[in-house]
Amino acid sequence: MEDVNTDVSAPGAETQPVDPADNNGGFFVPDAYKNEGWTRNLKSYDDLWKTSDSAQKMIGKKTIGIPDEKSTDQEIADFYAKLRPGKAEDYNVELEGDDKELFEKLFYENGISARQAKALVEGYKESIEKAKAPLFSQDGYKKTMSERFGDKADAKVKSVVDFINKESSAEDKELLNAMPNNILGIVFGLVDKVQTRYAVNDSDVSASTGGSISGDADYSGYIKAVEELSRRPHKTADIDALKSKFNIPIIK
Repeated sequence: MEDVNTDVSAPGAETQPVDPADNNGGFFVPDAYKNEGWTRNLKSYDDLWKTSDSAQKMIGKKTIGIPDEKSTDQEIADFYAKLRPGKAEDYNVELEGDDKELFEKLFYENGISARQAKALVEGYKESIEKAKAPLFSQDGYKKTMSERFGDKADAKVKSVVDFINKESSAEDKELLNAMPNNILGIVFGLVDKVQTRYAVNDSDVSASTGGSISGDADYSGYIKAVEELSRRPHKTADIDALKSKFNIPIIK
């Protein structure tokens, strides 16, 4: 007959002595966990391992309710409700106009948290500013004009700027100053072409006519009219008519 271990100094022996008739290999639930709900059905080590395995598989899934490809629309909506603000307007993203409404709507419909929304908007704005920088920087301006006019860029730009300063209204100048460099390049190129093809200066007129220009030439109006005329078939007489209308000198 085998001896029964009655040493109460062994861990757990003071409350649960080993029973030689026990078929569970001495399994018992420590006192500290006896009243926990998850231990109530543990009768053996096999039960303990099964419970532990199930718990590991549930981590990150149903335990915290993260939806997956098998989740229903309602389960996804319930999950989003735990993350997002009460309504789209509560994001109050730092954007203006249509962008503000669009982003708030997208964030809400996709369950984005307020913290995530703020980070996404900051990243979006940073990206936009980075893309816009060459369009409005002084270096971008010089590069645009150099690409358009080549070695004659400085002289061409000065001529166009002088013309604009002389002929444009304050409102027009303000609009031009707000334009990105690529659009300014187009405008400057058009002005330069009109100046080259049609415009003359006072000394040219005096030399050819023996007199001076009567009245002020409206170059700004003339350029706009020529641009409009260039969009449809026209004759040299049409150009001469515009020169007469806007008091542009004609070289014979």
